[in-house]
Amino acid sequence: MYLKLKGGKYEEKMRKLTQFVLSIFDYLGQYPQFTEKDFFSFLGMDGAWFEMCYRRRPKLRTLLGELAQEPVSLRKRLFEAMEKDVSYIAHMDEEAFRFAESTLPSVILAKAAALTTYLYDEIFVKAEFQVEGEQMNRIRFKREFYRVNFPPDQRDVCPVCLQASGRLRENSQIDHFFPKAKYPALVFQPENLPVICKECNEADGKGQKDPMQDTDLTELFLPYRRAAEEETRMRIWLDGNGRHLQLVPTGGDGKVQKRIDNFDRLYQVSACWNRQADQYLAECGRIAGNCGSTAEAEEELRILAKNKRRMAARDKSQLIESRCYDYMEGEGHSVFLDECEKRLEEQRKLRQM
Repeated sequence: MYLKLKGGKYEEKMRKLTQFVLSIFDYLGQYPQFTEKDFFSFLGMDGAWFEMCYRRRPKLRTLLGELAQEPVSLRKRLFEAMEKDVSYIAHMDEEAFRFAESTLPSVILAKAAALTTYLYDEIFVKAEFQVEGEQMNRIRFKREFYRVNFPPDQRDVCPVCLQASGRLRENSQIDHFFPKAKYPALVFQPENLPVICKECNEADGKGQKDPMQDTDLTELFLPYRRAAEEETRMRIWLDGNGRHLQLVPTGGDGKVQKRIDNFDRLYQVSACWNRQADQYLAECGRIAGNCGSTAEAEEELRILAKNKRRMAARDKSQLIESRCYDYMEGEGHSVFLDECEKRLEEQRKLRQM
């Protein structure tokens, strides 16, 4: 994530939901023979509610039955791997940490993922879970996410690409940062569930990319725990192919550049941000067309840059535009002056015609 996120009041509820799902796998790992009586007794206080879902959903019964057909020793290994993996945040600064689920045979991992994905898609998204008597579903989770991260005096933005729209809350999606198909233990883990825009979440953005591909946890910006805005700044630079906006590290941590590279690999934000930057830099250049002199254009730029900085302090969707104005006022000032001279010369020629 670019923005630092807060979890909100449902964070603990989602953690308990994760533990409830783990208890399903705990039972499968302990009991060689699956029996419905033992199973629902093992689930405890939420067993009665889950039994109702089980009776009404043949697909749920099928998925549990398919897992129960695996050898109990393999089911135990599956549970132990999942139990280990939900604690990944405690290991976020350890290069050696690897998700145990990645070492499991593909068949049983696929069966576990099919079950947890069904629980997410068919119950959490389309209906609701009950956690200690309280209803929990996607709508409630998203509502709380926006409440704690974007107060009424702030504009809603995607925490990845920083874009905003009037229907962002309605159209945004819950991203599984570590995908459901590869990390079934994390399907309901709150740290794995940032709410982002549809464009960043779907195939043209992150899709099913694995954050851990050819890297480790220390080289990732992690939702709710390690954000790009805390360790980077936006920089605009010029080369033979034009101007480019990129993130650069602000400190001496050698890992930050790796985190930047992985962030872009996952979400392809550079292309999105550069399209916006091209537009904003062009707007900066047009200032000269409305001014009668270079000095007047410079003063107009100074006022606008100051206003953009003030707006960006409370509206994160203004960050890229603000950085473009800062660039024109600072590092790119010679470019701005050249553009001013060119536009003023064009105006002089027109007056002479």
